[in-house]
Amino acid sequence: MCKYLYKIKKAVKRESGIALILAMVILAVGSLIIAPLVAVVTSSMHVGHNVEQNVDRYYAADAGVENALNQLRLYYDSASIPKNLGSTYHFVLPNINNQGVSFDMSLQDKVKRIYQIVGHSPGTDITTLIQPSDWYGDLLDNAITTQGDVKLNTGTNIVGPITSGTPPSGNGNYDPSKWKDFDLNPVDHPAVLALSNFYKTQAITGVGYPAWQVGPTYGSTYSGTITPSIINGGTCNSVLNIKGTQTINLTGTLFVNGNINFGPNNMTLYLNGNTVYSTGNVDIKSGGGLKTFGFGCIIAEGDINYYTNGSSDPTGFLFLLSVNGQVNILNSDSITGSVASFGTGQNIIEFKNGSDLIYTSRPEDKLNFPGSDFSQVFAFGQKIVLWRIS
Repeated sequence: MCKYLYKIKKAVKRESGIALILAMVILAVGSLIIAPLVAVVTSSMHVGHNVEQNVDRYYAADAGVENALNQLRLYYDSASIPKNLGSTYHFVLPNINNQGVSFDMSLQDKVKRIYQIVGHSPGTDITTLIQPSDWYGDLLDNAITTQGDVKLNTGTNIVGPITSGTPPSGNGNYDPSKWKDFDLNPVDHPAVLALSNFYKTQAITGVGYPAWQVGPTYGSTYSGTITPSIINGGTCNSVLNIKGTQTINLTGTLFVNGNINFGPNNMTLYLNGNTVYSTGNVDIKSGGGLKTFGFGCIIAEGDINYYTNGSSDPTGFLFLLSVNGQVNILNSDSITGSVASFGTGQNIIEFKNGSDLIYTSRPEDKLNFPGSDFSQVFAFGQKIVLWRIS
């Protein structure tokens, strides 16, 4: 018995100091683990801080872009917004998330009105290309534009591109290689309300007239010889009849809440870059001839019947647009410009015997038409062409 107790006691004596050894082993292992663990935690904190900082910088730069877009929408007509290639608008905002913020805006494409906006914050740039979403400039790329049918009768000559629902019918002349299918090449549709508000706002902010009076001294029915008559623009809330042999100078938007009738005498109309807009139909029946000079638009929500022996200025551009109706043209001389309609049915645009239409080129900045000049061009919405973070 004593022998066994001796062996146990001897074994216990051999294990003296094992706790110290274990402690040292644990400390050694711990030192190997803790150092990398601390490094990982520290690195994670740095990463988290950097991510948070980058997010703050991103949102700060994004705020710069949003501010620029807002200025395009609300203050487009201001002198600060670039209207020519090569000029840049630099704007500094108050700090956002303790980040300095600014943006640079420049015009990249004058034809399509594409702007480049670069929002800046420390270490982050957001670059975007923006374009008006409901820009109707495509209408001005064609001699004829319609989602419906076009009929060209014998003796008709169309010089320029045609975009329509089907190839033109009839025996008139046009270049088939310049025809495009509307369904494959859709053109932005000008909303009636948008166009109506666009012109009505211009008219009521100018000279407003009662229903019976459109000119400064003449009633809504013109007769006799008046050279020159001056229609300053404004709003007419009834049918407008313009008669008599006369010369008319249009000096502002004429908004007529009803039909407009021209004729039947000789008339000369100087458009001067302005627009005649009707919520109804426009009938031009000048038996002696209506001659138009300069650049301008005649736009109706209903039909346009252009029956005249007159002509348009070959150095100008006459834009005829029926928003929801048809366009019928019977003219003994050439019209220089463009014709468009978004009505439905057959023969939405028809050229009668002997009518010619000559399309020259897009009338840049010379028409009072949404998207054809810079006025209120972004009031109809925007679309993003490019968005890049660097």
